[in-house]
Amino acid sequence: MKNRLYYKSAGRYAATTVLGPLLLTAVLMGAKPSEAQAQADGYSFTPIVFLGDPAPGGGNFTSDFEPSAINNRGEMAFTADLIAPGQEGVFLARGGELSQILRFGQPAPGGGTFSVAELGTIGLNDEGDAAVAFTLEPFQFDPIVNGGVFRYSHITQTLSPVVVPGTPTPEGGVFLGVEFDVSLNNRGDISFVGYVGEPDSPLLGVYVADRTGLITTVASLDTPGPSGGTFNRAANPRVNNKGDVVFNGRVSTVTDRVQSVYVREAATGNIVPIANAGDPAPGGGVLVNTGRPLINERGDVTFPGFLEPADPTTGLAPTGIYLHHRNALTRIAGPGDLMPGGGHVTLISAIDWAVGFNNRGDVGFATGLDTGEEGLYTYSHGSLHLVARTGTVIPGVGTIFSLEMGNSVAPGLPPTPSGYPTCGAQLNERGQTFFGCTLTDGRGVLLLATPTGQDN
Repeated sequence: MKNRLYYKSAGRYAATTVLGPLLLTAVLMGAKPSEAQAQADGYSFTPIVFLGDPAPGGGNFTSDFEPSAINNRGEMAFTADLIAPGQEGVFLARGGELSQILRFGQPAPGGGTFSVAELGTIGLNDEGDAAVAFTLEPFQFDPIVNGGVFRYSHITQTLSPVVVPGTPTPEGGVFLGVEFDVSLNNRGDISFVGYVGEPDSPLLGVYVADRTGLITTVASLDTPGPSGGTFNRAANPRVNNKGDVVFNGRVSTVTDRVQSVYVREAATGNIVPIANAGDPAPGGGVLVNTGRPLINERGDVTFPGFLEPADPTTGLAPTGIYLHHRNALTRIAGPGDLMPGGGHVTLISAIDWAVGFNNRGDVGFATGLDTGEEGLYTYSHGSLHLVARTGTVIPGVGTIFSLEMGNSVAPGLPPTPSGYPTCGAQLNERGQTFFGCTLTDGRGVLLLATPTGQDN
């Protein structure tokens, strides 16, 4: 897997290192789950693409898939390494066919050349249009990511620039670059993160570009916070079809490098807090930090929350998944919880594409288990459901070895699992789940899980 797990860790999430040998004992010694644990009832599985398959535009998919989005027509957007790890392209899967949106080395609309990396998540709406943040040449990651945000039209199958370094900001300056994560709603609004301020001390702000290209500020330098102070960091936005924007933010009154969850309401323009770092967490513990949030059409919000204390061996903070609904915050799952199919939660994945959310309020997520295995789940109307896990048999495809991606260390030998799933858990309104895994024969594959009784 490419280094984004480490790119994104510094100052944002815990480093996604392995959990240590004790947690892997069951897998490494060949322990197998029971048939009841291994099989996930209620889903059929369709393979979308395998590592090693030819890629549209040339070459092959090599070491990594990142399943980023699925819309209500069952179209899927994903990122993949090509030729060499860290040289990426962005692709669509629809109707059993793959197409390319862009890849490294191509001329970028608006000027320059695409560099090696897609940035975070891909926006995909129900029309089949997409939004992508991608690095530009020369590759630069610190202190500013040299990159732009681009809009893809499903009609013309072409890209157009939304923001690149030098694009004017609403405040009168210019964007220095862009950061991880974009989203795209059905109105054509794109939420994104831009670097603003001085090049030697840049700050992150959240913005929205409408279908015409008009950019407005959600939260940026000097935007008033809802309870005093001003924002000095805003990131990880998601815009719904009403125009509400959820994001992570930090205000000037906070001295620690932590971020809370906020929503800018489209109807009022007000920014309201959803979950504050430092607050008691439902189900126990304290929210010492919050991960990338998602919002649906009802205004519900889900997000990973980081708890204390961190594991002394790995430095990883325990993680819970939380849902904000009707002004109440509840815990969906967290450390020590017993999960469907067996095993207790050790660490819930919080990478960019780890959590899925739909307008019904269903939440998708993956977790390591104290059995040394990994599981993928959905939460719906107060109940947890197993989608797939270590040992799940995919008819005609193979058996899941781990919910991670990576190169085999030798032909037919899958990479050692870490206990930190990188599979993704994207959801649509049909309850379909888009995710990736590694099979026992060492092959990496993207899969679509469809609830039984529905057509793919």
